[in-house]
Amino acid sequence: LEEPVISMLFGQEWESGGKYVGTIIATLEDYFPDISVWLPDFFYCKFVKEMLMNLIIKYVTALRDFGENCVDSYVFESELNAAKLIMNDFESIRDFFLQPKQIATLKRGGLGMGGDVEIALMTEMKPIQLLARVVGANHLSAVQTDVEYLLHKLGEDGVGIVRNAIKLSPNMSKNEK
Repeated sequence: LEEPVISMLFGQEWESGGKYVGTIIATLEDYFPDISVWLPDFFYCKFVKEMLMNLIIKYVTALRDFGENCVDSYVFESELNAAKLIMNDFESIRDFFLQPKQIATLKRGGLGMGGDVEIALMTEMKPIQLLARVVGANHLSAVQTDVEYLLHKLGEDGVGIVRNAIKLSPNMSKNEK
């Protein structure tokens, strides 16, 4: 996953409809068949699973990195639009990995061992869903459980992610920021 595309997430172009996750998905669609020929099946399946995990972490940490690198006065034009865009990105990633071929590959790669791969996929992707909820919140108290989950799941990265989700919200009060 290339940093230039990931670093474009959450900026003004992204907020204006830039389809950066679509570019990432198109790249994966292009590369996975080539890599499947090159790698033995066992390693290919592990590779696909790691790409999913890597994409989730890179997506949510992109907000931390963006918030730390943008000017202090920048805020999302609309927290509801930003939350909607995050959920659109979530759905694009989910839909790609829910394709029957990807589900079978993820299962062979160890995702959802002994259980439902789709449920395991949704569990792994939960930080993106919760990020959308935090970004879209008008008050921090409304998403306290979500914040706690992100902090627990993502550790130190979670602190920066939540801090910047709040910082970039145009409607959150200064006290909450």
